[in-house]
Amino acid sequence: MADLRERIEKITSSIDHTHYPHVLIGGLGMLAAPVNAAMTLPQLAGDPAQIRRSAEGWRKAASTTDNVQLDIDKMAAGKIPDVWVGKAAEKASQVIEAAADELTEMSDVFLRADKTLAVLADEIEGAHREFHVGQGILGNVLRRLDVMDRTDIEGFESVKRTAQDAMGLLLGAVDKAQQAGRQATRQLNDFAAKAHLAKLNSANLSPADRLALAQAATPGGEHQLNQILTAAESERAADRMNHLNPEESAQFQRLLSEANSPQERAYLLKTLAAGHNMQELQQFSGLIHAHGDDPEWLRNRLSPLAGGSDVSRWEQGPRPTCVASSTVTVRASIDPIYALQLTTGGHPDDPAFENKEAFTERLRGEQSRVYDTNRGPTSDWPIVGHEGMTPSEGDDAHNHEIAPGTGHQYEHRGLGSDGERSEVLTEVEKSVDNGRPVPVQVEGKDDHGDRTGHQMMIIGHEDGRLLIYNPWGTTTWVSEDDFIHGHMDKASDKHLPNVAGVSLPK
Repeated sequence: MADLRERIEKITSSIDHTHYPHVLIGGLGMLAAPVNAAMTLPQLAGDPAQIRRSAEGWRKAASTTDNVQLDIDKMAAGKIPDVWVGKAAEKASQVIEAAADELTEMSDVFLRADKTLAVLADEIEGAHREFHVGQGILGNVLRRLDVMDRTDIEGFESVKRTAQDAMGLLLGAVDKAQQAGRQATRQLNDFAAKAHLAKLNSANLSPADRLALAQAATPGGEHQLNQILTAAESERAADRMNHLNPEESAQFQRLLSEANSPQERAYLLKTLAAGHNMQELQQFSGLIHAHGDDPEWLRNRLSPLAGGSDVSRWEQGPRPTCVASSTVTVRASIDPIYALQLTTGGHPDDPAFENKEAFTERLRGEQSRVYDTNRGPTSDWPIVGHEGMTPSEGDDAHNHEIAPGTGHQYEHRGLGSDGERSEVLTEVEKSVDNGRPVPVQVEGKDDHGDRTGHQMMIIGHEDGRLLIYNPWGTTTWVSEDDFIHGHMDKASDKHLPNVAGVSLPK
């Protein structure tokens, strides 16, 4: 469709540059030629009827899922047979609960996919109609030119304006279809990323284990947004499980089987996905196992972006370390061992290590380490130096700290216009939907009119909104329009409204 837009723009330019003095000499064919070219343009892609049939399929799938969920709900309300005792009864309850959550999520996704495709069909149909109207007007232009005298200057100018308006309709139709396609793609990417269960594709996990792990979530807030394993982490964990040697596989299976809750098992898999070896996993398991049946304890020490603890406040210190601070927090959100080291100093339940002052000291130390080790050699020099970190220095920090846990290097992309921000949004949301946070740089003017900048992290995406972590210690939802059109001050302050760039996982 980009090629079609380019052809329309070229034809429009030809019409715009056809002026009466030239027509008086060269004839009305000078205007008729580009109009004829517009009449032979291919029709817009997309079949609204086929899209609606697809939407109907998703709607029927949601209905089927709802019927199955009724049976699961009856099982959940019933009593586990008395012969199921201890771990067996506990696991059965976990599987039933996870199945209910999975079905609820599936039904919601299916219905939202139906709605997304229905909206797409309407938008594509409207774009087709607008394109057809534009070409119809151009047909009338050709008929008027056939009977027009080249000396009729007023008639020529009137026909030219009509042709220009018609080309505007063609261009608008293409833009409408493209925008609808981008919006639908972003939403469908979001739905696809929710399929955590399919990503846990390992012969070392039973279907019941996969189900319970995919649905394991931290307490508080919306279940779907609090799931411990992202789609990408599920896939990485399954891949690493499939490549463990027999001894390591047996050791890891033992850790999973002895875990006290789906949440504890999910954090073990998350740690495996972050790249840790078996010795580190065993040490980590030993530190958290006593609290494995306490989801709030696990959340407060292992999920910094889930909130809930007065002891661990993940905030930037007094230095200009927004890049380093946001990077440290995001690394902790994908690496439970790193998070536990910061929140407890490696000594859970020891008041000497697990207190607000000790945590803050460890956090400031890490923020300073990331800041100092990733700045260039001339950054502190007089005149040529600078405070904070440049985009390239920021990417060095992201690649040293975050990339080892995700398997993806980061690359900065500057964004200087609403169009560029709109174009990159699909990539941003797809990355976030798969559990790969995206650093976002914002800028504006301070009270003295001087440029000021800041880095935050895009950590979530839902229903046309982006969840922004600000290292000042807040998380805020902003709309896609806020991201595109310079309203990011909603997640920061009035001095920082514009997105200047993002760092995307490659």
